[in-house]
Amino acid sequence: MMIIIVTGAPGSGKTKTSKLLFETTDNSAWVDGDSVLVTNPFDRNKQKRLRYKNIASLVRNYIDEGFINVFISFVYARNEDLKEQISLINEKETVVRVFALVLNTEALSKRHLNDDYERVSLESSVGLNNKIRGLENVEFIDNSNITIEETADKIKEKII
Repeated sequence: MMIIIVTGAPGSGKTKTSKLLFETTDNSAWVDGDSVLVTNPFDRNKQKRLRYKNIASLVRNYIDEGFINVFISFVYARNEDLKEQISLINEKETVVRVFALVLNTEALSKRHLNDDYERVSLESSVGLNNKIRGLENVEFIDNSNITIEETADKIKEKII
């Protein structure tokens, strides 16, 4: 069993890459961290904690049902957040691989301008992109000048 976390700043391509990996990998499941929690009223600390617990619960459920590969896409910009998420999953005999998609500022700007996906400001994405570059125990993929398909292929080469 393998859990593959794909992280990156908003606009990095983590969601599209994870979805493509899920669609092209047999016996797999995908958890989109953006879609596992919506609360009203918004409480940043409570929402973060609940989101990580929800992701971990979904991952465990998929593993219990026999899925071999579980892909997770979400923004993890701090080492402690990534460690917390992995510890909540806590599956024995499961390999966890983390891939961080990073871009140069020009490529990130183009992605923000060229699609209609609702996301945070460009300045916020650039800041998160820079923070993500400081993550530890992560495999970085610079996808500034490659397609989503090429990005997914780079990850597949490392996990298969």
